[in-house]
Amino acid sequence: MYTTVATLDSSSSEKTEDVIRHDIESFKKSSPNLIVEKSKNIKINKNDKSAQVYYFLRDSNGNYEAVAYIAELDNVVMVIITSRTEKEFRENLIAFKELVSSYWWITEKVEIK
Repeated sequence: MYTTVATLDSSSSEKTEDVIRHDIESFKKSSPNLIVEKSKNIKINKNDKSAQVYYFLRDSNGNYEAVAYIAELDNVVMVIITSRTEKEFRENLIAFKELVSSYWWITEKVEIK
């Protein structure tokens, strides 16, 4: 499991859905037979947010991946799990859901002193 962040382009009113659409298009270019499934959203325990979850199955390398997209003010945080087999993927989804539900954004205003 790992995380990454996409910064939204405020000049173009970019939204979380645009990041998701870009990911799907990008992944399908490199893996034309990729299966994309929308999964149930995951409720985040610390606030009223939910993560949008997509499965990217059987890419060109045979991987299985779940991505949780969490909207923040100027960013989209992504929590990702990648597995080599479908069995591993299904077994690890519980831990993935627990991790995503424990997500907590601390602040937009970081001050280094």
